[in-house]
Amino acid sequence: MFDQLLSALSGSTSIPGPANTPAKALDPDDILKRITGAVERYAEWPPFSVGDLVTPRANSAMKGAGEPHAVVEILDDTGGRNSAVFVRSAQISPEQTYSNAYGRILNMRVIRSIDSHVAAHLVEAADFEAWTPEHEAAWREKLTKAAAGPQPMTLTEAVADLRDRAAGKEVRAEWKEGDTVEIVPDARGIEAPMAIEGLHVGIVRKVDPTDGTTHVLYHAASTGKAGTAWARNVDLKKWGPKPVEASAPSPADATA
Repeated sequence: MFDQLLSALSGSTSIPGPANTPAKALDPDDILKRITGAVERYAEWPPFSVGDLVTPRANSAMKGAGEPHAVVEILDDTGGRNSAVFVRSAQISPEQTYSNAYGRILNMRVIRSIDSHVAAHLVEAADFEAWTPEHEAAWREKLTKAAAGPQPMTLTEAVADLRDRAAGKEVRAEWKEGDTVEIVPDARGIEAPMAIEGLHVGIVRKVDPTDGTTHVLYHAASTGKAGTAWARNVDLKKWGPKPVEASAPSPADATA
């Protein structure tokens, strides 16, 4: 039973795991302030009430920081049916104690939206903070950007794409490593490219002739930063001077 609980903790959506944001270097004062602040939070019982909106702290080892969670239950320390869950056992292997899930006091139950459904799970309240208007503004902006990005293929599009690939209808690359290519704005499966003077350009890193894709270095529209992605050749165009339409001969040329 205990092994199952540890396993569940390791796979839950809002339980200990890699933080959503990369680790940043802190000076000694910041480290001490963060540690002493955590001591105070762990010393008190959950300061939240049922119905409160909360979110995992950005500096905790929890996934889902900045996303809304609703408190549905506060567990007590009376030892009864509604008592908090102490993740501890006398019969446990040393390997399991290395996990930060071991020793936790799960004293709050929250619900959150995951994809298209709502899920509830137990958490340690010290890893959470109150949901604020600032959290909501950043969360709404994130959802708006995600909705404006490349959309997943429909089943019909996926089947058609696979049939074309099986029939050898992939677009062959007309470019090589180091060439400049133009990326279509609505390219599927990659971060939307940034428009530069009305164009979306990238540099070819590698061409894979086996599946009709090209590894491209380009600037992302959402961040403006350069990154790489495997793009379908059908979403790329060879970069080069556009053909100039021939002008009509002048009267002088016609009579020469």
